[in-house]
Amino acid sequence: MKVNGKHMLFDNFNEFKEWLLKTKFNRTIKVIQQHNTAEPSYNDFKGNNHFDLILGMERFHIHDREFEMIAQNITTFPDGKLSVNRPFDRSPAGIKGCNIYGICIENLGNFDKNKDSMTDIQKKLIVELTGLLCIKFKINVNTKGITYHHWWSEDGNLIYDKGDYKSCPGSNFFGGNSVENAKNIFYPLVNKWIKDYQHPVTPKNELEIAIEHLIKTKDIRSPEYWLENSKPNHIIKGSNMGQLFINISNKNNIKNAINYISTKVKLDKLFWIDKCMNNKDIDGSDACWLILQLYKIV
Repeated sequence: MKVNGKHMLFDNFNEFKEWLLKTKFNRTIKVIQQHNTAEPSYNDFKGNNHFDLILGMERFHIHDREFEMIAQNITTFPDGKLSVNRPFDRSPAGIKGCNIYGICIENLGNFDKNKDSMTDIQKKLIVELTGLLCIKFKINVNTKGITYHHWWSEDGNLIYDKGDYKSCPGSNFFGGNSVENAKNIFYPLVNKWIKDYQHPVTPKNELEIAIEHLIKTKDIRSPEYWLENSKPNHIIKGSNMGQLFINISNKNNIKNAINYISTKVKLDKLFWIDKCMNNKDIDGSDACWLILQLYKIV
C-alpha cells in the first residue's frame, strides 16, 4: 500500500480486503454507488500516475464543484489497483439523495458505448470489491443495496430508467446502465462472487481427480475407501485392488488383468499378482501410484 495525504493506494484486491476486514467504521453504510469517472478516461491513465489522477480529481471537486474534499470513497483503476480516498466514515458527494448511507465507487474510465473497453482485471476488481462491501456492511444485492448514478434525477429522486440526467456508470457498464442490465448481468456476478467467497470449494488434488474419473468410467464402488486409504502408511486390501484391476481391464481374473495393464504402464507384475491374489496388505502410496497410472490409460 502506498499513501499520499489521505489517499491510500492498494496494489491489488487482496491487499485492500485485508485492510477492510480488520478496520472498524462508525458510519452506517447501506448502499453502494457505482460511477464511472468519464474524465479522466483510459486515455489519461499511464500505468503509473494513479496519484496524479486522484489529486487532479480532488482539485476539481474542491475548486470547481466546491466540495469539502474529493467526492468518492473508492477509486478503481484499469490495472486492478484501487484507492481509498474520502474516508469511509464520511458520506460521499456522489449522488444527491443517496449520500447519507452511501459509499461511492468511482471506476476510472468512460464506459459509455463506443468509449473505453473495460479491462478484464478492472471488471473482476469491481465485482470483487462490490461483493466484499456487501459482506462487510451486510448490504443486499438488489436495487436498494447497489445503485447506479443513472437511476437518480438531478434533484435527488430515484427514478431508475425514467430519465437521462446521467449515463454514469456508463451505457456499457457490465452490459448497460439499466435496472434490467444490473439484475441480469452485474448482480449475478456479485452474488456468485459472494457465494464462492463464503463457501469456497477446496481444489481437488490429483488423486481425487483420478478416482473421480475411474468412478465415472468403470464400476468402482466406495470412493471414500480409495480416497482414505490410498495414502502413505494406509492400507488397501489386495482383494479390493485385484477387483479394481479386473474392473479397469474388463478381464475375468486378476492375472489376466495385471498382464493386460502391464502392457500399458510400467508395472511389477509379480508384486501385484502376489498382493492381489493372496489378499495381502498394500501400502497406500503404492495404491495411489497405481490409481494415477490407471487414470491415464482409461
